[in-house]
Amino acid sequence: MCGIGGILCFGPAAPVGLNSLKRMASSLAHRGPDGEGTWISADGVVGLLHTRLSITDHSTLGRQPMHTADGRITLVFNGEIYNHSSLRRQLTAEGYTFESATSDSEVLLHAYRHWGPGCVARLRGMFAFAVWDAVWRRLILARDAVGIKPLYYSFINGAVVFASEISAVFASGLPRKEICEDALYDYLTFLCVPAPRTLFRNISKLEPGCLLSIGENGKTETTRFWDSASFLNSPIVDDEQMAEQRTAKLLCDAVGNMTATPMPLAATLSGGVDSALVAALMSQRSRRFLAATMDYEVQSLFSESEYASRIAAALQVTSIRHRVTGRDLMEAIRELTTLGYSDPLAANDALLLYVLSRDLKRRGVHICFMGEGADELGGYPSYLSYQKEYRTLSYFVALPGMLKAAVLQTAPTLWRERLEIAAGGAVASRRHVQGFSETQKRTLWKGRGQCTSHEKLLSLMAEIRNDCPDSFLRKVQHLEFRLRLPEFLLARVDGSMMANAVEVRLPFLDQALVEYSLRLPMSLKMNNGIAKYLFRSILSKYLKGGLVATRKIGFGRVMTPFLNNISHNLRSEIISTRGHPIFEYLDRRSIEGLLTEHERTGSHGYSLWLIYAIGIWIAAQHNYARSARRTLM
Repeated sequence: MCGIGGILCFGPAAPVGLNSLKRMASSLAHRGPDGEGTWISADGVVGLLHTRLSITDHSTLGRQPMHTADGRITLVFNGEIYNHSSLRRQLTAEGYTFESATSDSEVLLHAYRHWGPGCVARLRGMFAFAVWDAVWRRLILARDAVGIKPLYYSFINGAVVFASEISAVFASGLPRKEICEDALYDYLTFLCVPAPRTLFRNISKLEPGCLLSIGENGKTETTRFWDSASFLNSPIVDDEQMAEQRTAKLLCDAVGNMTATPMPLAATLSGGVDSALVAALMSQRSRRFLAATMDYEVQSLFSESEYASRIAAALQVTSIRHRVTGRDLMEAIRELTTLGYSDPLAANDALLLYVLSRDLKRRGVHICFMGEGADELGGYPSYLSYQKEYRTLSYFVALPGMLKAAVLQTAPTLWRERLEIAAGGAVASRRHVQGFSETQKRTLWKGRGQCTSHEKLLSLMAEIRNDCPDSFLRKVQHLEFRLRLPEFLLARVDGSMMANAVEVRLPFLDQALVEYSLRLPMSLKMNNGIAKYLFRSILSKYLKGGLVATRKIGFGRVMTPFLNNISHNLRSEIISTRGHPIFEYLDRRSIEGLLTEHERTGSHGYSLWLIYAIGIWIAAQHNYARSARRTLM
């Protein structure tokens, strides 16, 4: 697991400068503390950089940038290829020789040399990589199927610059920081920005499952090699026994591939089926890993530590309980902001993950397993109500226009926000409007006028067929895999954990398991009205009785006492700051109204956190811009 970056110059642009690459590498040092490498082609057209976290190969043979013997292909790679051993055997049979016995980077290098860009279809793992092909004179950027690893890029002044983090793109000295108002408007809705846009006007992010080819003349071509729609639109019907057996085997294979390392391991363990099942499968291979549980200094109904300890005891694994303080969380905010975390910290549990990764790093643990993806595959509890909601919204869509307007005007607030999405004639999922609704933004938003953020939801849902009994839930799953999972959930995992050079492995997002599970009917995965029915059934083979039946509370809910007190920070750091830049985008009076109501009712803790997170993020961007201007003067 590493940090990567590079610059390709075309047209009249100046040759790549070593200082630019060095600055980029320095900004990615936290991702790869075990080494740094840079390379510039003889003609100065392209330069690549790599910061190394040694996981699979600890020898000097795994250093990057890595080149083929003939110098044609140069690679920088971030991630893990779990099937590298089988690919190595195939390539050896084709006549390729390997200097390292364990490097998955060298396998990827030769895989590209042999199969070209199509090699991505053979990879099983998480990755973002860049390849410079000196014969075809093109740069290839790739991001894994579900978007576990990020990759950002910018076309600016006759060059393209790319990196694992946006901060490294800016460190090149090429693009300027300019906040994109349209993207910020969407961020208020989704808590993320739909790819390929980012919160910056001149920075893009490569979409999951995509290749971007860039010629030395600047000509680009984007190819999608994987899409959740392909599997959601090809349903299969296995009986319950077959579905459980195949799911269990695929999940066991994924855990087996990911635990095949001599490195120390950890796994997050909370009160949910997801983390418990991962820990249970890991314990079948070895009990020599740490089961890590997070708790807040103020005990609350949201604590899951006691239940997690019972699971760890049942599995006979070592449990560590990390009690997080409010001071820890405020330090995490400052440190992540200093590192240049790409988005506002809307995912407040990113702070918990950051504190956890810092603790694991101190213990010498650089690999942590998580249960991310189980909700999206197995069925989140709220999915159970969506089918009923879908029928109600479908009736609303069919109403005449004047009647629709009357219903909207008189409906309770909660339903008005749901009906708003359907008012335009299509039914979309309210689940993915996780921040502010369009109604709320009408008084809060102060930037340029916007129509709605709903078009993205509607366009993605339209990619899923309408003739399945569970079509609406399949559309919801497509939104999960194209929007919420890669750009919100996985982004906060990568950003917060890699800040301390801790690699996260996600068995539920193994590509083979994802492809099979997406094809199964939701009625089977949520049988008898039980969310994640198949996963629960598999877990019951390892844990008995009430340990399986306990209701999941939610990883980030432990922070509820902290969020309820965030109003003080919002007032002191943002509201009271003269000329704070957040007020270029959000209305001060609306924010103060939310604050007043929260102090009376305690009902807006997360909304205020979101505003606070955006405020400190925007201030950091303005401070960076001022600092950059002084540096250039």
